[in-house]
Amino acid sequence: MTNTSTTIIKYGVSGIGKTTDDGYSFPNGIFLAAAGALRSIEELCGYQPKQITVRSLKDALEAVDNLINLQSKGWAGLDPTDIPDALIVDDFSLMVETFTLDLQERGIKGFDLWRIIRHNVLLFRDKIQSLHMHCIVNCWEQAPTNKDKKGLTFFLRGGPKLPSDLPELFPAGFHMALRCRFSHERPGWGAVYQTKGDKDWTCRDRHNACPDPAPMNLGELLRSANYKMSRLALIASWQEDKVEELSQNFLAYGSPKQFANENYTLLINEGHHHLHARWTIRDAWDRALIRKANSTRFQNFI
Repeated sequence: MTNTSTTIIKYGVSGIGKTTDDGYSFPNGIFLAAAGALRSIEELCGYQPKQITVRSLKDALEAVDNLINLQSKGWAGLDPTDIPDALIVDDFSLMVETFTLDLQERGIKGFDLWRIIRHNVLLFRDKIQSLHMHCIVNCWEQAPTNKDKKGLTFFLRGGPKLPSDLPELFPAGFHMALRCRFSHERPGWGAVYQTKGDKDWTCRDRHNACPDPAPMNLGELLRSANYKMSRLALIASWQEDKVEELSQNFLAYGSPKQFANENYTLLINEGHHHLHARWTIRDAWDRALIRKANSTRFQNFI
């Protein structure tokens, strides 16, 4: 059965590749982001993503309301190619931080400040649930910490960088909560997703489709969970077939690195842009790794 849409929150340190992976994975999505925040997609993926420029959580809420309104009207007036199949929020931690500063400048503080922030953060989470598209929320990372509340100390697991107990409360409404971390386990890109939660970090995979760790490739992870994922129109006529073809042979080859380099060169010689060739090799390699990991982990009960 083909799934339709999902909600994902992912968090990690700045510069680890969250935005770039979104660019590869959701080329027909629309981004809520600050001006200039999507430069890595243009430089590494080779296209200019659709964007609504937002500054704070207030702007993001208004943008989501507009998208919900357009959706309710069947996207009337939009060319079919302009209808997004995903919403990517990048970076939500920054939007909440800016919203908080704006409230403080208005003289709001203490419990009133916290109440307004909490209400709007959870309202945003609830609003995106009504969009009939993938919704991905990127955040900075907050390390595990001890919090004091009314004279009592409690442990808060690491998660998205948000105020108070929101690092654990906010992700509770998402199908997947992924931590991005650096790793040498993934050749060529240097970062992976932690998909299983533990005593220190808030993570989950309600699809049970992701190995742990998993390649930092949401597009391929969602394909493995039976979601239909679109391709960039410019290269859609050939890219998916080539990814599947290469993935079938990647791990059977003596040296995956050599196989990647040889086929990258072949794609270039066929006239494909080097960025699109790299994108294709990336997806093929990750698809092969995900299939191998999933086939292995499902062989045993424990």
